[in-house]
Amino acid sequence: MHRAFKVGFLALAALLPLVGCSLDNSAREKTIKGESIDSFFLDSFTVEVMPVLLRDCGFQGCHGSPERFFRVWGPGRTRYEPNKTVCEKPGFSPPCNWDPITPLERDYSLQFARSMVDLAKPEDSLLLRKPLAVERGGADHEGVDKYGRNVYRTPDEEGFSTLARWVYAYADSQNARVPAAPTPVATAGAPATIP
Repeated sequence: MHRAFKVGFLALAALLPLVGCSLDNSAREKTIKGESIDSFFLDSFTVEVMPVLLRDCGFQGCHGSPERFFRVWGPGRTRYEPNKTVCEKPGFSPPCNWDPITPLERDYSLQFARSMVDLAKPEDSLLLRKPLAVERGGADHEGVDKYGRNVYRTPDEEGFSTLARWVYAYADSQNARVPAAPTPVATAGAPATIP
């Protein structure tokens, strides 16, 4: 069973770049829930971050569960609209768990991931602190294994590094969009005013 999962996951990882390229990239930005997001971050989320979230967080008992605030949907895990996923393979019945990620699954997973990013202090983002071991700067997380270990024991692990690169790049891009507050200007003998 474990080997079958690994083979399936590797097949999924090989297909995700193709799915990412086939998604709507005609516009420079895409609107998700009224906010625009640069297509670069949408693509990097789809191709780099989604496989990590699906592999490390998207289990039915974890963030594939409706009881969780942070949700992840996609191939090999919980599907967003399982009854609408039609499996074309003989001998399989809907939902076909390995069908490519749908735009809704990607967009909703992205919304949840973005909600876990602290734009002012990316290092404090829950997307980074929750899966990291407490002794390495993480926050308390119920997703420990049978030995009491968290998803990532150190920030050097590949999955954590992928999440961290995306979180910092996303925070930088969003902070660059916010205009800086005007600097008060003082003239000799007059109080500071904002232009």
